[in-house]
Amino acid sequence: MNRRPWLWRPPGPPAEAHAPASPASINMATALQKQLAAIAASSTHQLDLKAQKSAHGKSLLFESKVAASQSFEALYLICYDGYRHLCALDPRFLHFQKSLFSEQSKSEDRTQMTKAENEKLDHALEAFITLVGPRLLLKPAEKALEWLVRRFRYETASHGYGIYI
Repeated sequence: MNRRPWLWRPPGPPAEAHAPASPASINMATALQKQLAAIAASSTHQLDLKAQKSAHGKSLLFESKVAASQSFEALYLICYDGYRHLCALDPRFLHFQKSLFSEQSKSEDRTQMTKAENEKLDHALEAFITLVGPRLLLKPAEKALEWLVRRFRYETASHGYGIYI
């Protein structure tokens, strides 16, 4: 019987008897650390609710307090209405119906996309901006651009074109 019950040790070999880590397990741990660091670097902004509300509050159409309180569903309905009006003016806008203005676009988050997906999205955004450019003073164009700014954070992710809010 153990005379010192507070000195309980688990059954098995003593701690110093464990074998050193293999090179494969060290490489796996290093790769995991790199992946976690990359996720942490891209996730810090998402976890900051104040920064997230601020980013969602940037708007072409609404005051920042109103914009920050809007859901993406409500925003989509407003912006999609503008997009439909643009399609009535010029059928070339119909090309973006399955990408930028699809139902799926409501749930897309460019911070969670791969580099290739982001590049594809950037090309679609730039093509839309080029096409809508001559119509920027029309209200439907403003509504459609609102979706690009608020959903895809176009003003912060764009490299070639500038939309300043």
